[in-house]
Amino acid sequence: MPQRTTQIIHIGAPIERVYSELTNFAHYPSVFPGITSVDTSTPDQLQWELKGPLGATLNLSTDIITQEKYHQVTWNSRQQSAITTSGQIVLAPLADNQTHVAVTFQYDPPAGALGEALAHVIANPATALEQVLKQFKQHIEATSSREHGGKA
Repeated sequence: MPQRTTQIIHIGAPIERVYSELTNFAHYPSVFPGITSVDTSTPDQLQWELKGPLGATLNLSTDIITQEKYHQVTWNSRQQSAITTSGQIVLAPLADNQTHVAVTFQYDPPAGALGEALAHVIANPATALEQVLKQFKQHIEATSSREHGGKA
């Protein structure tokens, strides 16, 4: 059964910086521990390798459906993906060089034992998405602070 969640976070960086980091998919493995690699060699198609439960590797192929600079990114998984997923990220500028980030994520775990294990690992998609967004926020704010001479 598909799982759907929406999470919102405010990031202490200008929208241009947040969008730039958000769309730098090849950089994701250095930011998010659950992502092993992202192949960006085909425009608007991404090949993801994710760490799955019990040491398994999950492969995910996605199409970028919409990429509106400084505003929105939407995606859908391709048919051959181990996980069926879709989502939308919407950005909006806030005062004081802050950025509002709203992410809606839907996924349908694979069938069988792997799917059951994945469902236990991501028992609460809202919590998992919240953790990912907090990591992203910390990464951007720490690198922004270093770039401006502050402490990370």
